[in-house]
Amino acid sequence: MVATLLNKKEKPINVLIADDSIVFRRLIRDIFSDSPKIRISGEAKTGIEALDMVLKLKPDVILMDMEMPLMDGMTALQHLMIHCPTPTIMLSSLTPEGTTRSFDALKNGAVDFIAKVYLFEKAELHIFKKILHRKVLNASCMTVRSIEPDFLNNNERNVSANSNRIVFCEDCGGRNIVENDAHTSVIECTFCGDIIELVTVERYRRNSFMTVFGGGKDSFRNLLNIIPKFDQDLAGSIMVVVDSEEKQLTAFCEYLAAISRLKVLRARPGMNAEAGHCYIASTYDNLCLKPFSTKLTFNTVKQLDKGIGAIDLAMASVSMIFKNKSAGVLLASNENDGLQGLASIIKNSGKPLLIDPTNCLAPNLVENAMKTFSKAHVVDSAAELVDYIQLLYKNAQQGSASF
Repeated sequence: MVATLLNKKEKPINVLIADDSIVFRRLIRDIFSDSPKIRISGEAKTGIEALDMVLKLKPDVILMDMEMPLMDGMTALQHLMIHCPTPTIMLSSLTPEGTTRSFDALKNGAVDFIAKVYLFEKAELHIFKKILHRKVLNASCMTVRSIEPDFLNNNERNVSANSNRIVFCEDCGGRNIVENDAHTSVIECTFCGDIIELVTVERYRRNSFMTVFGGGKDSFRNLLNIIPKFDQDLAGSIMVVVDSEEKQLTAFCEYLAAISRLKVLRARPGMNAEAGHCYIASTYDNLCLKPFSTKLTFNTVKQLDKGIGAIDLAMASVSMIFKNKSAGVLLASNENDGLQGLASIIKNSGKPLLIDPTNCLAPNLVENAMKTFSKAHVVDSAAELVDYIQLLYKNAQQGSASF
C-alpha cells in the first residue's frame, strides 16, 4: 500500500522525545496535547536514555535533540540506525538548516532536520506547530533501513585519487613514484635531480546517458543516500534539480562533493555537461540543456510557460537530446513540478523512475506520478535505484554512438 500524508492506523502515532531541556519537552507535549493522531509515549534526557527507551517503547517516531549530555543526539542516531532503525527527526538550537552538521544528520539516517529557531520567536510558534505536525505524520509513514558504519567510505571513494603514479625521468630514465594527492606540478628526479614536469591527463568518457533527478525541499535526504553510491567512472552525466535557495544549495553541493565518488559541481549557465559529473541546480535557476557545437551546455530560460516548472524544463531538454538514453527520477516533494518532465521522458522513450514513496518525507509528487504514469518504474530503495541506473549507463555505453 502507498503511504499517505495521514496515518490511517487506528492507534495514534507514538512519539519519543529525547532532549535534556525540560522546557522543550514540555513545549512539545503541549504542541501535541490536542492532537488525536499523535501521542507522546516517553521522554529521555540523554542519548543513552533514548536508546534504552526505544527498545522498551518501540516508538513510531523519535524527536531527537542534537546537543545532549553523556551521549549526544548524533551518536545516539548512529547507534539507533544500526540496531533499531526508527524514523527520527533531529532538532538543534545551535545548528541552522543547510549546514554540514544538518546534512550529517540526514546522511546518518535522520528523516528530517529542524532548527529550533522557530521556538525563540513567539510569532513563529504557530508555524512551528504546523510544520512539526506535518513532519511527524509524514515520518510515521516512512520506511527506515539499517545503516552500517561508514568506516571505509572515504578510502573507497578516493582510491583513485590516492593511488601512486609512476613517472619516468626523460634524462636518466629513473622510475619516480608520485602520490596523486601531492599538490605540485613538478618534482625532482630522485636519481639525477632533474626537474620533471607533471602533466595531468583526464580520461575522456563519452556522455552516453543522462539522468535528471528532481525533488522539493525534503529531497536532500534522498539525494544524500543516492548520489554518493554512484561509481566515479560513470559513462554519462547526472543533473539534479532541487527546490532550494542559493545559500543552502551551495552548502549542499559542497557537502555532496566531499562524500561522493562522482565529481559534483554547482550547475551554472554556460557550463558543459561531461561524463562522470553530477551537476546540482536550483529550481530558481531554470536551467535546460542545449547542444552547442560538439558540446552540451546548460542555459537559462528567463520565462517558463504556465504550468511548467524547472524540473519539467530540465527533464524535457535532456530527453529531447538523449531520447531513449535518458532517465528521469522523481524524489520527495509536495509540489507537482516534475510530472510534465516525466511525461517528456516517456514520450522520448526514456526511463521514468520513481523512488518508493515510503522513502520520501513528502510523498505527494511520487504518489501523483504513480497514479499518472503506469509505465513509471518504482524502485524500493536508494541502493536498488543506483544499481538500476548504473546498468542503464553501462548498456548505453556499449551500444551508444550519441554524444
